[in-house]
Order: sequence, then C-alpha cells, then structure tokens
Amino acid sequence: MQFLLTIIAVLLAALVLILGAMLGHFSAMSKRGKSISAVVFKKSDIEDLLAEGNALSARATASAWLRAQPRNPTAYLLLAKATFQLGELIETKRILEELIEFSPDSKFAARPYLERIEESLEKRRPRAVE
Repeated sequence: MQFLLTIIAVLLAALVLILGAMLGHFSAMSKRGKSISAVVFKKSDIEDLLAEGNALSARATASAWLRAQPRNPTAYLLLAKATFQLGELIETKRILEELIEFSPDSKFAARPYLERIEESLEKRRPRAVE
C-alpha cells in the first residue's frame, strides 16, 4: 500500500512540474506580448509524446491547445488518445462524444477508439451469477 502511495505521489509531483513548466512558458510569452493562441501546436509533437509513452505530457499539451483553440477537432482527438493511453476510459469516451457532437465528420476518426472503449468497459462490467 505504501509503495502505491509513493508511486501516486511521484506521478502527481511530475504532473505539477510539467504543468508548472507550461505555465511558466505561457507566462513568459504573455510578457513578450504573445498570447497562448500564438503558440504553434503540432500534431506530430503530441503523437511523438504518445509514442514515447509520455501520455501525461501529451494530455497537458493537447489541453493547452484546446484552451487556445477550443473547437479544434485534431486537438480533441489527441486529447482523447492521451486520455485513453492513461487508461481513463470514461473520460476518453466523454471527450470523443463531445468531439462528435460539434464535429460530426470526426466520427470516423473517433469510432475505433469508441469501439475499443466499449469492449474494455464490457469486460469490466460485473456478470450475473447463475
């Protein structure tokens, strides 16, 4: 139990450091007269983070992109991928459903993830005892 609490504490500390670095970067940009929307977010950068298994950084970057461009389908899909990689299935499903709601064309990109989520959730559902 202590080991699990230590791991959670380390992960939370890492998340705080990542978010702090991002806020510092954005704060420095605003002091130079640039806004967050001036940041160029690259799909490939976030996909590289995901490929490296760095889903926390990928999620933080995709979230920052969505704050700058709230209805960007690519940013939503990347946020969903990062959240999925972190194992947060219900949150991933919510993100994908929100994406499909405002961008119906994104349904085709989101469908494979929604199917995998449903399969995973179905396996986790309790079964009736006969």
